[in-house]
Amino acid sequence: MLTIVARTLSQKDYCLVIALDEVDTYLNEGHDPKILYMLSRAHELYQDPTPRVSLIYISRSLEWMRKLDKATLDTIGRVSLVQLQPYGHQELRDILAYRAEEAFKRGAVSESIIDFIADISISYGGVRYGLELLLEAGGQAEADNANSVRAEHVRRAHANIPKGVNGAYYPGELSLHKQLLLKGIVDTLGGRAEPYTLIEEVYEGYQSVCEAYGEEPEDESTIRSYLKDLNQDGYILLKEEEGENVVSTEFPVDRMAKALEASLKHAKQASEKP
Repeated sequence: MLTIVARTLSQKDYCLVIALDEVDTYLNEGHDPKILYMLSRAHELYQDPTPRVSLIYISRSLEWMRKLDKATLDTIGRVSLVQLQPYGHQELRDILAYRAEEAFKRGAVSESIIDFIADISISYGGVRYGLELLLEAGGQAEADNANSVRAEHVRRAHANIPKGVNGAYYPGELSLHKQLLLKGIVDTLGGRAEPYTLIEEVYEGYQSVCEAYGEEPEDESTIRSYLKDLNQDGYILLKEEEGENVVSTEFPVDRMAKALEASLKHAKQASEKP
């Protein structure tokens, strides 16, 4: 086969670039490395002074080269290394925006929803998870006969994708006022198409929840510290957007509301015990 390829390249005056993806995985699984030797010597199979074949090796590290014998290493020769860094938030967002433009009707996925999916996905594996989340959110919107993907479609899709222990929430482990604050966030976000809300609106929602549960609200500076704690613990998403601090959650708000009602009931009972 390689002889036929080499002859055809020469006769048609073609050049061929071969990219060998995950070459490290190929060798780690015990496959014969001889193919790497053969590919790198393909030019010898049909006499032609013009180099016709170029090879690109793609791997997570260079450890795979330690598994090659001297003859193969000598044949491969000097390797030019291009080290690619993991995708950041902006790269992830750009990829999601491009895929959404290709796959969805115009206007079905807003810029804020793309940002929201990127915000969630960056902690769950990046691009692959983001694309799965985008697809599942579209499915949720379609099931609702909606004209566009809303924040809650993304949250429901996120909750439905298996993530092992990641993505679990246990509001009962939080202090009473952190639970009240989380309930205020959930109430404020409920029914909104957009994923984020302002901290000022969150504080107003928290005050309303405190009033409903007969608790004296904490001051705003304390609440801001609680928001940082909830963000650190994975209950909420907290970021700056156009100079404003905004809050959201990656979990479906209706499910969180139900869990919070049960945990707040226990927390209130515990705080009222003598």
